[in-house]
Amino acid sequence: MRNGRAVSMAQVAQRAGVSHQTVSRVLNAPELVREPTRLRVQEAIRELGFRPNLAARALVRGTTTSLIGAVSPGNALFGPNHLLAAIDRAAHAHSFATVIGTLPEADLEAAHATSERFRVMGVQGVVFIAVGPPTAALASTLADDLPVCVIAPHFDDPRVSVIGVDHAAGARMAVEELVAEGRRRVTHVAGPQGWFDSDVRAAAWQEETARLGVRGDLLPGGWSAGDGYAAAAAVLAAHPRPDAVFCANDQVALGLMRGLAHAGVSVPDDIAVVGFDDVDGADHFSPSLTTIRQPFAEVGERSIEVLWAMIGGAPPVRELLAPTLVVRSSSRARQAALSGPRLQP
Repeated sequence: MRNGRAVSMAQVAQRAGVSHQTVSRVLNAPELVREPTRLRVQEAIRELGFRPNLAARALVRGTTTSLIGAVSPGNALFGPNHLLAAIDRAAHAHSFATVIGTLPEADLEAAHATSERFRVMGVQGVVFIAVGPPTAALASTLADDLPVCVIAPHFDDPRVSVIGVDHAAGARMAVEELVAEGRRRVTHVAGPQGWFDSDVRAAAWQEETARLGVRGDLLPGGWSAGDGYAAAAAVLAAHPRPDAVFCANDQVALGLMRGLAHAGVSVPDDIAVVGFDDVDGADHFSPSLTTIRQPFAEVGERSIEVLWAMIGGAPPVRELLAPTLVVRSSSRARQAALSGPRLQP
């Protein structure tokens, strides 16, 4: 929009000094346009605030499929990958085609490129898997022009829908499971500081241990099995030693249990362990891992439903979906764990 009026493709062509056909190629097949020309057209699009006519483009292509953007952190982590797959499945069910952008945290150049690509391609809305403040900042920037749904435990921008998992409730369930089993020193191996999910889980662990009158240490960590393995040394060196550990995710729990086993410490007899996520194969760890299962499929489906409604003019919404406690051997005495896993909402 410019001065309240829609900007035409012809105006973009005039600003960039190219033909109408070149602008069309940049929008529909940018790989066919030489980079200097493509960049000049994209700059004109940004300066003029041009928004492609999706209906006209659909007629040209002979399809009614519309585009939405999906932004992920671009890493191999279990949670974001499962969310991205769920988003793509749900988008297809709503006749959306998904344009995926990867955005490593604090990569401003990638953020700008992703934003430009979405604008040039004419996406109708964007779903963000927001792991931290930089992703959230881009979501707020795009919310000026597009419906935006953020997958996160919290987000302050009232223009943006928030669909997420109640990580605080999950952390409380983990602590309650351990305390119910008689554990009195519940340490937490945290995820990376500054990540929304990690920070919420750590804060809830602290609040819940205080509420239940148990103690424990907060140990820095990350998301990998290597982080958990390294944390085992700090767990074993603590005085007094904890009798339970709540881990930031299942990979950390797996590494921690490996480190404890190498030191001759039994899980759960000496130290009970609870993870977070319920990764594939968590029931085949040794011992099988008690964990907090995230409803990835439901979050992906709900985010697309909400984005669909916003595209139709509905206001933003905020919803947190409940995780599930999956009880296995790592948090229970061995004789009690023989009966197999139990699920608790």
